[in-house]
Amino acid sequence: TGTNLTDGDIAVPSGFSVGGLTVEGCVIGTSAGSFTDPGAAGSDGSGVALQGVTGTQSVIQNNLFGYLDELAVSILSSDNVVVSGNESLNVGQGSNLYVDAMSAEGGSSTVEFSGNLIDGAPGNGISLWQTGGSHLIRNNTINNVGSGGAQTAGVAVFGTGSTIDRNVITSNAGPGVIGVGLNPAGGAYSWPVAVDNRISQNTFGSNGGLAIDLTESSDNEVNHEQGDGVTLTPGTSATTGNNGLDAPAITGATTDTVSGTSCSGCEVEVYRAVSGAGDAGYGEGVEYLGTASADGGGSWSLTGIVGLVGGDDVSAIAIDASNDTSEFAANVTLPPDGYRDEFNAVAYSGSDGTLDWTPNPWTEAGETTDPSAGHVQVVTTAECESTSCLRLGASTDGEPGRGAVRVVDLSTASYATLTFDWRYHPEPTGFWGGSARLRVFDGTSWTTRQTFGESNLESSLDSESWDLMPYQDANTQILFEISNWADGYIYFDNIHVE
Repeated sequence: TGTNLTDGDIAVPSGFSVGGLTVEGCVIGTSAGSFTDPGAAGSDGSGVALQGVTGTQSVIQNNLFGYLDELAVSILSSDNVVVSGNESLNVGQGSNLYVDAMSAEGGSSTVEFSGNLIDGAPGNGISLWQTGGSHLIRNNTINNVGSGGAQTAGVAVFGTGSTIDRNVITSNAGPGVIGVGLNPAGGAYSWPVAVDNRISQNTFGSNGGLAIDLTESSDNEVNHEQGDGVTLTPGTSATTGNNGLDAPAITGATTDTVSGTSCSGCEVEVYRAVSGAGDAGYGEGVEYLGTASADGGGSWSLTGIVGLVGGDDVSAIAIDASNDTSEFAANVTLPPDGYRDEFNAVAYSGSDGTLDWTPNPWTEAGETTDPSAGHVQVVTTAECESTSCLRLGASTDGEPGRGAVRVVDLSTASYATLTFDWRYHPEPTGFWGGSARLRVFDGTSWTTRQTFGESNLESSLDSESWDLMPYQDANTQILFEISNWADGYIYFDNIHVE
């Protein structure tokens, strides 16, 4: 207790099968006064290494580990050990690229890792390498591990029946959690599939792989050490991590309700998700939102969600009765807040936001309302951002006063911002010679907010934003119209009132 070991580790080797040990309040691997790298004078071993320790509970708690050549904590063939409240910073300073920050290995069981801060290691943050299982990994923060490139997970799960919950696992080189599949290679590098491991209510983000990666059976150990990507198994697979439990499917999502399908009777945890470079749009779950229960047919719905806004992504994981946990579902993006028209069809009734705009479709000014004909149309062309967009003009002599107008009820709004994308395309000779404009009606009179003419035409999509609160009314109207004779077209897309 309370020891500063700059150059050494605390080891209980095989043959001393004693329990009831306590290592507490020590600074190991660096100076207690400065916490700096001691260099060659530092430890070439692990901070605390227990082997064959069984019986009465042993505790490793509230220690500070730093700049060790090997692991902060190594538990081998031991059980009933609690590793809690420690800090492990910049361990694995030697040449071994496989060094984890903390591990329970080789038949160890009932080891608890709780409330630890792990920042920096060439290997995994916490590894359960070839263990029997029944471990608890809870409330740890695991960042910036896997720098050696060989073993890259925040948590590597082997064995059966462990719980990994309420951890913050971010900014690691590989996946957040790997649940290993069967490795039939034979010899030291073979192992059974990891199953019945509960992975619940963790916070992920900015990891280099999937938040949860259940690897398929392979004799290539690299797949299990670094993850093998999204596993889209139809139904379970007994040789894939956690039996290859299928991820749920999200079929509907709003800011307060997410619903979908999953395995019958499974728990479904719903998350706000932020997709990163390594997850291909499956997670990562950055915020746990709540748990729903799937019925006998697999349908589920989580209601009363708080904190989501339009444009957020959501994802989900499934947990079955055996605690097998799936990978993350494909992300679904919530509709943007407010009224929005992305012109996904040749129609004037588009409503792609959280508020229903269909009761107030676009109507044409100066000509008969028809989205497929005239000087004002919805067209499908490469000039649009995606599928279709609103087009004003004509190949020759687009007439002033022709346009498209839409009502938006702002009577109860506390703020209102109009955004849209636009571009022009001259026809047929490259000469524009006219202009268009945006006008806004406040219930009493019209105000011109922007003019699109020769001085500010864009050959590529440009984005604009205008405050609509000065025009707040139950009958606020926005109008895009030709304001001068025109030879050519202006295109408007993604018209959004937030």
